[in-house]
Amino acid sequence: MKVIKSQEDVQKAALPADLHVLVTEAIQNLIAAYSEYGGQYEPDAHGYILVAEPGDESRDLSDAGLPYRLADVPWEAVQRHGHYFYGIYLANNDFGLGVYADSRWVNGAARRNLEANLDP
Repeated sequence: MKVIKSQEDVQKAALPADLHVLVTEAIQNLIAAYSEYGGQYEPDAHGYILVAEPGDESRDLSDAGLPYRLADVPWEAVQRHGHYFYGIYLANNDFGLGVYADSRWVNGAARRNLEANLDP
């Protein structure tokens, strides 16, 4: 699992070009949302982006800030961005995580959970 909390993290992550664009936009949106009202984006207080990697679908992801396995996340919403799932997990009113997972390798219970929560 890659943890992305800043534009610098996006650059260091060595993501595929299409995912790099999506994650860059997601981080920019987080920063802009807090800046719009005079605030400052604080990843550890507000949330950040996670990029799932093969093998992540069956392990506990607490070390990345997500206290679940992908199969068990109570998603607020899931969208498709190209061939990526983009799930939104809200821990509370202040903290949330955006999770990208490549639909070409997510299988089993993790895939069923993501698909069950896809926005129409």
